[in-house]
Amino acid sequence: MPASFSLSALSKCLLTTFVLLASPLFAQSDDDIPSVELSQWRVFLIEAHDYIDNGWSPLPEAENDLVAIRDRLEALGVSPDNIVEYSQRQGAKASSLPSKQNIEKGFQQYVEDLTEDDFAFVYLIGHGMENPDTNVSYFVPFDGELLDFGKSVSINGMLEQLGASSARLNLVVVDACRDGGTRGSDPVMRTKIAKTPKSVVLLQSCGPKEKSLESKELNHGFFTSKFLDALVLDDNPADLKGQGNKDGTLTVFELVQYAIQETKRAVKREFGKTQTPYVQGSITQFGILTNLKSGDKENEQRYEDLKTEAMKAFQRQDYDEALSKCDEMLKLAPEKQEEILAQRKIIENAANSVTTGIDPTTKQRLKKIQQETLDAFTGEDYDEALRKCDEALALELDSEQEAQVLAFKKRIKEAKAKTKAKAKSKEEEEDEDETVNQGKFALSNDELNPGDREKLTIKNTDFIFHYCPPERLRWEARSTKNGEAKPKRRTK
Repeated sequence: MPASFSLSALSKCLLTTFVLLASPLFAQSDDDIPSVELSQWRVFLIEAHDYIDNGWSPLPEAENDLVAIRDRLEALGVSPDNIVEYSQRQGAKASSLPSKQNIEKGFQQYVEDLTEDDFAFVYLIGHGMENPDTNVSYFVPFDGELLDFGKSVSINGMLEQLGASSARLNLVVVDACRDGGTRGSDPVMRTKIAKTPKSVVLLQSCGPKEKSLESKELNHGFFTSKFLDALVLDDNPADLKGQGNKDGTLTVFELVQYAIQETKRAVKREFGKTQTPYVQGSITQFGILTNLKSGDKENEQRYEDLKTEAMKAFQRQDYDEALSKCDEMLKLAPEKQEEILAQRKIIENAANSVTTGIDPTTKQRLKKIQQETLDAFTGEDYDEALRKCDEALALELDSEQEAQVLAFKKRIKEAKAKTKAKAKSKEEEEDEDETVNQGKFALSNDELNPGDREKLTIKNTDFIFHYCPPERLRWEARSTKNGEAKPKRRTK
């Protein structure tokens, strides 16, 4: 790949950690860098969400991710003729469904058509798994079966095909779980791909043993949402943040860095969990979007001014004005959607609690209680917020006003229950981890012979052990809560 800038001397470090991307060693150069035009993009999209009755769970947001990626690429200027898609989106023809046969046949033709001027962009959304004996990773087509690697598509094979192609650069993105969760299932992708060809960069939506989480509010997976944020021509956040140099060109380096950092922040903020996208290959200074309209200081200042105006309008209870300012902020900075929507929700809740038609003294008292309730709610002091609602209900309110307070009280209870459920879920996960560790310790004291199968039950978990020489142990943990046996973890 003569046209690309290779960091091969540091690639070994990149395979083990992405922290080095923050180092000055990876800073962008001011010199001209190789790049491609949108007319040179060659795209291959795969999405599977509704699996045949074969042990795989459905993926609610996968289709939304696929449609959003395709729509964004076409809006940027990528020709529909340069996009190959295999998906289960509504109206898809049989020949375009994500079956193993369709994908492998279509991908072979796609690779053969690549030229030395092309940028190959491959995006896979669905379930993934890994063969623990060969360390080969697979994408599971909609007709794939649990544990049957022969009915899935080898990701390693796809990388090798791309590496042997004529394309200038190949970027492969895999949005799938690597721990058996939302976008994956046992046996899962727990390790890195054994080898990434020189001209291929592989970006996975989460690290080993992590989940690729979805957001119901955004109607996307968090990773794809952040990846989409960087696929814009105006005020591209990936060209502005971190190592971004505001030069009007989005490089593979900047895109990968932004997707990793912002996904990690969003998941941590929403769930308090860790999801760190994982990259393999030589991160290059290769431009994939050019002539960007870099965000200037005027836009940044305008956003801060709108934010201040929205807060002032909220404080004087001019909620319509505050909501209008939020809408302007969203148009100006779509990459800050989560932050703006959270502010908008608080304003809407306050607006729904506005009352009229009562005596001035009661009205003033109600306004004070309303603000105190909102402060307690935003501070997640739900018990205090509920107490304030009861205090408001003790005032002389008409039926409409009472209904508004009761509606807000219901929302507070729902938020309290959600927070409690999250805490309980975290406790259950920690309890499962402890149980699995107990099982592994108990197993280490057993003497097993080749071919032995053994069952051990600890708490609500059944451990099934398989011993395969030489010195290889495979085990499976199944939860038996509520009388149901569900696979939890698998390792060797």
